[in-house]
Amino acid sequence: MLLDIEPQWHITANFNRETSLRTGSAKLKTWASFIDRKLFGRNYYKKPNDQRLFFFAFPEIGSESEFLHYHLLAKLPETRHQKFTELAEQIWLDEVKTGSLYVQRIGNDESDLQRVISYDLKDIWKRGNYDNFIISSEFAPSPSETSRAQQGTVQ
Repeated sequence: MLLDIEPQWHITANFNRETSLRTGSAKLKTWASFIDRKLFGRNYYKKPNDQRLFFFAFPEIGSESEFLHYHLLAKLPETRHQKFTELAEQIWLDEVKTGSLYVQRIGNDESDLQRVISYDLKDIWKRGNYDNFIISSEFAPSPSETSRAQQGTVQ
């Protein structure tokens, strides 16, 4: 499944402080929303998910730090790659003052992708990480919300 989405970016989103899974998810949602707005304009939420930032985010607590951080496998339209690399870290730092964000392009070779996926999933079975992974489409408005927004009736 992860290979099928053909992710282009490997991102590590750190909080560098105690953060709950709920807060971490909310921060990722806000970050993704700001990214989409900057890359695709104020009506970004009307675009289909495949024309926006899309990612799987895998929480990791432990490993080298006891603080929660996420490993993201992401993709977005090629035409927005340059601007994404210019914006991603600063938007994260604006949202998470103690945080850090590392953005790396995944190589074109399938072995590069397999290596990144293996790294991102190394602790998926520990501490409930598996039960708390995120797919960015979870953050998208429902079709009824999008329809109301297009009609100007969102409250």
